[in-house]
Amino acid sequence: MVRKKMCISSLISRTLMPRIVMLVVVFCIGILLQNNLVNAGACLSSGDAAHAAQNFCSKFDEKNCSNKKYETKKWIINCEWTKGGYKSLEGFDVVRGCINAQLINGSPIWNEQKSSTDNKIFETAVIESEEQTELKQLLSKIKIAALKNIKKYSDGIPTKSTEDRAKTSDYDDDSILSINDQILGQLFEGDILLSVPQAKQILLEIEYEDHQNKRIPRQADPTPESLWTNLTIPYTFHPDFKNDSKLINVVKIGLSHVESLTCIRFEAYENNTELVESGKDFLEYFRSTGCWSPVGRHGGAQRISIGSGCDRLDIVAHETLHSLAENSDNMGLPYDIGSTMHYPSKGFSKDRKSYTILTKDSNFQQTMGFRGGLSFKDARMINKRYCQKSCQEELECYNHGYTDPNNCLQCRCPEGYSGNFCQETPISNSPNCKNVGFLMAGAWEGSITTGQLYAGSECYWRIIPQLPKQRIEISISKLEFPCTDLCTSYLEVKAKRDKISTGARLCCGSPKTIYGDVDTEIILILKVSENINGTFQGAELDYKTVNASITVPVVTQTLLPTTPIKPENGTAPSSLIQITPLASIGLANGIN
Repeated sequence: MVRKKMCISSLISRTLMPRIVMLVVVFCIGILLQNNLVNAGACLSSGDAAHAAQNFCSKFDEKNCSNKKYETKKWIINCEWTKGGYKSLEGFDVVRGCINAQLINGSPIWNEQKSSTDNKIFETAVIESEEQTELKQLLSKIKIAALKNIKKYSDGIPTKSTEDRAKTSDYDDDSILSINDQILGQLFEGDILLSVPQAKQILLEIEYEDHQNKRIPRQADPTPESLWTNLTIPYTFHPDFKNDSKLINVVKIGLSHVESLTCIRFEAYENNTELVESGKDFLEYFRSTGCWSPVGRHGGAQRISIGSGCDRLDIVAHETLHSLAENSDNMGLPYDIGSTMHYPSKGFSKDRKSYTILTKDSNFQQTMGFRGGLSFKDARMINKRYCQKSCQEELECYNHGYTDPNNCLQCRCPEGYSGNFCQETPISNSPNCKNVGFLMAGAWEGSITTGQLYAGSECYWRIIPQLPKQRIEISISKLEFPCTDLCTSYLEVKAKRDKISTGARLCCGSPKTIYGDVDTEIILILKVSENINGTFQGAELDYKTVNASITVPVVTQTLLPTTPIKPENGTAPSSLIQITPLASIGLANGIN
């Protein structure tokens, strides 16, 4: 007992060197947590170290406190000087300091390391707790239940462990799922940090579906309590990343993008002190392994990880939308395969090269997983959830437009429409834009040719059937674009009556024919990336009307290879391959 008091006294003594104090603290924490050890980051300031030493060493007996060798068969602690992170352990705040230690598995904190390819690679380390253990078990049960129910429901296809998948494939499609590959086992739908009650509810819903033999809306879903009550949402950056200019810039750009399309506003705070003291709810951006966030408002500081590889506008917008409670509830709007919240077509495949989601209409395959930012429907859902009272009066908007919450005197229009009331066609001003605007389709064929593609081109055509009870038939004879999994330069065809959702984005394929719905106009949109590399001849097509009674052929599930191609002699490749998916779950599933 005397030696124990001497240990505590010596630790808090001002005469000890800060490094020795810190090492003793980490040793004591290690003893407290010795049964469950994996890599993690822990940091203390000198003052924190003295306080922690007094706190923790007093819990141990004489032998543990004085032992200089902290290595057994079960655990080992190694310390080094580095930067660190934040976590609360047993009421003890591990904050701002310079010890890197091996601790135990649990909810995400971070550790900074140097890399030859990136100066800052942040590894995930987690504190194992009863709640974390329960959550992992629930996530495992959800995957198993979903796999059993695969024809009706799937949030992931657990064909192989993430560890094995990482060993067998170095393929990276730059999607959130690829970035999060090493931590998929801790997340739902690839990037959602669930609470235990949310995980339990989802498991119950899947089991209910299996019992009732029907699918119900799955919800990590918004409840009134999970919605933000103030349309101006405070945000800040964790203190350890307040000088990370790359993180700060991409978050500001992403939030500005959300603000431009919705009534939501984000207010920056220099630090979280004022927010914590005033009891406000706020978003706190930081870097951990991967890109992830919780769904909905949880209260207090709500962390969103924008880790290495996540520095993109679309990812910041995607994760922020999760925190605004956007997940799988379509709120009565049509399904949008081009949503920024949608899974990529190869998500969860064991080799990350095989298709796991095939669209019912193969023309939509490369629309899936769009990265350009919020789709019209993404923004519409946020505005429908939060912005119904932004304008005193609703305008009469055409073509599925709605009153713009940022300007109550005009409508916000689906892509392909413009004007104050969505009655016009957007202006096209590019060498690729020939014969643009309103076109009338009749029994005689009309034609559209884009010519060689120019970077940054945007062109719009609006084709209207001449007579009622007719369909428009589009016959594409040439389709020469950079052929990639996600079309970055493309011809978009909106042939369905629903103009809210993204159309079929085409950049790969052989000649094809597309039929519009009866009595429905077709919108054609040409978009060419600013970064297009190479010479491509774009599209050539004919259009005309056919009788509504014509039998529309079923589009087969065939796709081109999506390895980038080089055009040869001005023609697009025509070879086809048959895709054998791990699971064909069609248009009914896949929003993450």
